[in-house]
Amino acid sequence: PAIQPVWQISRLAQSIQAGNPARGLQIYGSLPEWLVNHPLVIRESGKLAMITGSWDTALIQASRLSWNLNINPGLKELHHTASPEVTFNFKFMQFMLQFLDLRRVHSVSLFK
Repeated sequence: PAIQPVWQISRLAQSIQAGNPARGLQIYGSLPEWLVNHPLVIRESGKLAMITGSWDTALIQASRLSWNLNINPGLKELHHTASPEVTFNFKFMQFMLQFLDLRRVHSVSLFK
């Protein structure tokens, strides 16, 4: 049960990366209410809004994520149990890949 939220967010991200907005909307609609306000879900739903052309929703989600608006402070970032060095490397790679992923989604939505 503890891995279920991670699995749901992963499926959402994979469907968006694959360019399948219908599947992404289906997964997003099936998320429990407490998980919808998680920062990772907000980021993915913003990408989904960009792919579907909902620019207003994408702007709202980007604002929520950038300024921590309406994000439940009780939610914690999903961590793995590894040494601090591995955690640092993991976070650094997440940071680097996030920039590349956002640029890819943006370019895909412009040329569809």
